[in-house]
Amino acid sequence: MFNYDDKFFISGAYRKEGSSRFGENNRWGDFYSISGGADIAHIVTLPLDILKVRVGYGLTGALPPGLYDYATLLQENGVTVFNDGTSDRNVRLFGYRTNANPDLRWEQKSEFNVGVDFGVLGNKLTGSLDFYTRSTKDVIFLQAVSMPPNLADRTWLNLGEMSSKGFEALVNYTAFTKADFSWTTGITYSMNRSKVVALNGSKVFLGGGLGPPGLNGIAPIQAAVGEPLGLITAPIYQGLKGAEAPPDSVGKPRLKPLVDANGDGSINNLDWPVVGSGVPDFELAWNNSLTYKHFDLSFTFRGAFGHSLINVNRAYYEVPENSSNYNLVVTKYYDPARTGNEAYNSYYVEKADFFKLDNISLGYNFKFTSSPFKLLRLYVTGQNLFVITDYTGVDPEVHYGASGGVEALFPGLEDRNSYFRSRTYTAGLNLTF
Repeated sequence: MFNYDDKFFISGAYRKEGSSRFGENNRWGDFYSISGGADIAHIVTLPLDILKVRVGYGLTGALPPGLYDYATLLQENGVTVFNDGTSDRNVRLFGYRTNANPDLRWEQKSEFNVGVDFGVLGNKLTGSLDFYTRSTKDVIFLQAVSMPPNLADRTWLNLGEMSSKGFEALVNYTAFTKADFSWTTGITYSMNRSKVVALNGSKVFLGGGLGPPGLNGIAPIQAAVGEPLGLITAPIYQGLKGAEAPPDSVGKPRLKPLVDANGDGSINNLDWPVVGSGVPDFELAWNNSLTYKHFDLSFTFRGAFGHSLINVNRAYYEVPENSSNYNLVVTKYYDPARTGNEAYNSYYVEKADFFKLDNISLGYNFKFTSSPFKLLRLYVTGQNLFVITDYTGVDPEVHYGASGGVEALFPGLEDRNSYFRSRTYTAGLNLTF
């Protein structure tokens, strides 16, 4: 790191990193970063207390999720009888789970950012603005492959490139600094736009599987070259079929007819229209810290806006005809006139904007002049106390589907493995000696 007169700053780092999660030929990667800045408020006279300009570039790497994803892996495929059934023992069967790829290499993410830090009004108002561009190459992806010639139907490969652009802003304001009372508040705003640049010759990947049994094989989220990430597609729901339909179709979804939207000469799920985005337009957080005599209070609100989610629980369990098999999910969208089995269409894609109280903490400080310790603080804390949202599923947070092995490619699916975020309360004390 280089510092000249507390006005100009330069720093850099380099590391060579190795991992046994890759084959012997590609275990090592070279990663580095360099950044610089200038404190403009100390160079020229300005009506500002702080004005720092920063610029940086860095390259980092990511690993495959498993320890041996570069190798041929096996999986258990049931059991069979031993010795033509004359023995009381069974033999476990194994098959190929994934193919070997000795050329699997580091996923590389490069980022360039420009930032500004500022302070005015005697540093009562401070903040920062950051702009960045990010490129991810050699994305590690669990790709479906043909059998034969492959032993298994999936291989971990380095596929394609993604790019992102984003903006983050942070503003803090010290509203009061009296002897018995103080209040500091701050707002954080962030937005990100990501798209697929290349998919190694492919134009579109589908992901976000809805899961077995009835909706197995349906992958409604697209990662398409030149398009934003998180495109949720679905047949358009137009209500239930009425008495004009054949008797066995009454109460089933009426869908808008599909057209050959991509011009490939066939009509299939690649022609489903986009009905939402799994990526929010922007996210906000509001932080507050207050003190009054011996009391202190801090709380944070947070929200995400503009994203949608596929509510898979509704698609499976909001079906009156199947109520003998499980408990019905009854939301504001529930229609007892519906017939038929589980189905997927735009009816199950919901706006998932939310605003929530992430955490709140209230404390009281006992100060001592003659004691083994200087301060005793009693506090109570609550987390996830309430959420304001119209989403009817388990959790309106942005979700990333695990289909394909690269979660970031397929945001927008809340599957049936989602769990409610718990509301927690904590009480405690801190001692300072």
